[in-house]
Amino acid sequence: MRKHILLLEEQLRLARLRKFGARSEKLPFQGELFDEAELEVSLEEVEKELAEA
Repeated sequence: MRKHILLLEEQLRLARLRKFGARSEKLPFQGELFDEAELEVSLEEVEKELAEA
């Protein structure tokens, strides 16, 4: 019975790591989601092109 409890505790620990661990926050596209400075520069470039046209 003790071995079964230890196994379940380990499974719970691993599930929490998968759900809340640092790796879950490092998807390749997530860096682009909140890059406001780059978005501002892009908007300024588009506005400049529209003004020139």
